[in-house]
Amino acid sequence: MNATTWRDLADQLTPGQVQHLSRREELLRRGSRHRKDDADIDADLLGDARDHIDGNERDRQFAHIPEPAGAVYCWHWESPELTGAAGWRREVEGRVWRFDGVSINIGGWQYQDGTVTYWCDVEANTQLTPAQAGDVAAAMAEAAAELDRLSATEATVTR
Repeated sequence: MNATTWRDLADQLTPGQVQHLSRREELLRRGSRHRKDDADIDADLLGDARDHIDGNERDRQFAHIPEPAGAVYCWHWESPELTGAAGWRREVEGRVWRFDGVSINIGGWQYQDGTVTYWCDVEANTQLTPAQAGDVAAAMAEAAAELDRLSATEATVTR
């Protein structure tokens, strides 16, 4: 069958991938400042579904490696040829704090031996009031504690 939308391939996707693509489709069709027409949206989502199907095949090779502690989402395993890394790895998303134009994200790389290197990423597209700066400081303290907690359960943490 020749797929024309991502939904034609939904039976080859995980429930989480279906949920993600459904949410993304809803957001794209609702519009944004980078509005695309329906054909472009369909093509983008179909490409994403095909990428997930390919990634699911790669992921089966590493099914014996559990998701790391604190993982909210794990991306597909990527080959050394693609990443330039020494071996296979996948990106891991952890806890996220979002408020007042600031995003604090715990992320990391999980390697084929199961070890994880974590980091904390901060994005801010705003000027902060003193109260907001205090909120960011409190969230950063929580993020640091989360990194410490993860370091006790995983092999490596980047600070």
